[in-house]
Amino acid sequence: MGDSSPQNHDENNELNQLRAQVRLLSQAKDRQREMYLRTPAMLHSCGFQGRVVNVSDRWLEVMGYQRHEVLGRLETEFFSQESRREYLDNHLLDFNRRGRLDDVPLTMVRKDGGLIQVLFSAVVEEASPGELGGWLAVLRDITRQVEAEKALAETRQRLSGIFENSSVPMGMADLQGSWLEVNPALCAMLGYNRQEMMELDNLGLAHPADRENFARRVVELIKGETDSLRMNLRYMHKNGHPVVVDMYVNAVRDADGRASSLVGAGVDVTERKRTQEALVASEARFRGLVESIREVFLVRDPYSGQLEYISPRAEEIFGHDIQYMYDNPLGILEIVLPADRPVLEKALADQRVRGTDTDVEYRIQRRDGSVRWIRGRGVCVRGPDGRVERVLGVAEDVTERKQAQLALGKSQEKFSLVFKNSPVWMTITTLEDGVFLDVNDAFTEVTGYTRGEVLGRTAKDVGLWADAFRRHEAVRLIKEHGLLRDFEIEYTPKNGELRYALWSAEAFELEGRDCLISVIRDVSRHRMAESALRQTNAALDLAQRTARLGYWSFDPQTMESQWSEVMFEIMGQDPAKGVPHYDRHNQIFHPEDWERYDALLRRAAETGEPFDMEARVPWPDGTMHYVHGWGLSLQDHRGRPDQLFGITQDITERKRAEEARRELESRLALALGSDGADS
Repeated sequence: MGDSSPQNHDENNELNQLRAQVRLLSQAKDRQREMYLRTPAMLHSCGFQGRVVNVSDRWLEVMGYQRHEVLGRLETEFFSQESRREYLDNHLLDFNRRGRLDDVPLTMVRKDGGLIQVLFSAVVEEASPGELGGWLAVLRDITRQVEAEKALAETRQRLSGIFENSSVPMGMADLQGSWLEVNPALCAMLGYNRQEMMELDNLGLAHPADRENFARRVVELIKGETDSLRMNLRYMHKNGHPVVVDMYVNAVRDADGRASSLVGAGVDVTERKRTQEALVASEARFRGLVESIREVFLVRDPYSGQLEYISPRAEEIFGHDIQYMYDNPLGILEIVLPADRPVLEKALADQRVRGTDTDVEYRIQRRDGSVRWIRGRGVCVRGPDGRVERVLGVAEDVTERKQAQLALGKSQEKFSLVFKNSPVWMTITTLEDGVFLDVNDAFTEVTGYTRGEVLGRTAKDVGLWADAFRRHEAVRLIKEHGLLRDFEIEYTPKNGELRYALWSAEAFELEGRDCLISVIRDVSRHRMAESALRQTNAALDLAQRTARLGYWSFDPQTMESQWSEVMFEIMGQDPAKGVPHYDRHNQIFHPEDWERYDALLRRAAETGEPFDMEARVPWPDGTMHYVHGWGLSLQDHRGRPDQLFGITQDITERKRAEEARRELESRLALALGSDGADS
């Protein structure tokens, strides 16, 4: 029989209660361990020797380790070298003394070598009886915060440098108008030094007639009735003259949206205003100019496409009457070939959305069925608020040029078949010092040097490169990239003439030596053409900038002329010496062309008949240039010829291109003839 005494019953109850407490304690430890591992914080625990005995999942995720890769390793192994030294030298002793550390900045090293910035806190854990204590560490990842603070500091430093070094006048003022900061550009624009500016107030510097409006606009800005202020304001220069400033002002506001100060920037547009006034005054002359050129000039609204103006030449180029184009501003899209329509649509969108200038070519089919190539260029004109107000455009029929390019391309393609089987200018040199190891016959023909004169010597020894430093630069690029493509050089053949070429080369190894195989293409003509093209300047209007046109006027009574700047360039004359008198014009034109030009000019002065001719112009440097001139007579109030006005276009490059094409075709025919004879 079992013992059912009261004493045994009490013992059983105590045993059951003890088992329940143990079970609850075990469950609590399991929950505590689960919370430790799953907490979103970076935690790790160390034994008394500083080795990691536990680590949270978040710690492993951030550091990129597996748990077995961490347990048992010294805590300091995961610090950067600098942080490890800082921790051991400056914080460990304090930790042992106080039993805790709070927010110590350290750098941790991830498994992949990446660095993270943390705030390290730790507290000593009480040991169980008979056990040595350890500690619990909590790490807070502040990498983004540190990077943000660093970026903020760099931004502030850059902004300070921008403010001081900017060429744009800038200033900061309080709400009463007293200056808080001014940059050197603002002082220079108004003629004051910084100390003088700081003693003045913003409103007091404004022109008396502008102060009331300026003050009203500033009050609206301070009250938040407008986000920013932009206006043309006249400031008074220290010397007493007004300076027109296109000014932008913004309010600096606190967290509650209250304005605390004003920041402004401006641009001196005094000269721009004067230029605009001069431009308005010259509108009639400009209209006469654009209506006399072969290109179509137009002014259009970029948003609606509505034409404000289009020159009469449009009827000839597009095959529609002027009124149709005014009534159907986007009708041109209907005559553009479908394959080219996206090109023009994108250009119109770029003008409208991005405000970018455009230059595109597309094909149209006119009502008579003919297909023509059109080159269209557009320049966006912005208003005071920076918004594109209108587009100035030029449309040019380039069909003949395209056909010439196609014919030239076919000729070049045929010529390349011959050229591939002919020697090219090629060299093999050492990479470092450029010693010639081999050259081909084309090299000797172009440079004038024989093989015996160059083999075993460097280009510098021979005197081939005009600038030896360029070779050093080329070698550096080859070492970096392994090859060189179209590197521009100057070279001097044996005859001493300075020439230009594009050097392409590739490095290779020859008998254990680093060498170069080079192909050098002479581009002297192209270089001269580029130089001539760079002489084109942006002058008074779009026609001169886009068509290289010079305009002129001639008074038959005084026999005196007026030339634009581009006219001097076209005719090869020095602007500093002024426009040559008419009795010297026979020295400007080719003798065979002068008599015809003189007769046309005089007939136009007498009858009002317009004229159109091409002529040769020998420049003082001995080169021959070609021009195409158009002229018409302006009549007085009685309808009689009063003054001649015209434009002249430099067509030298076109003539040279035509001559080059003919020469290329001649060479091709000769080469093909030679091949036939050899066979």
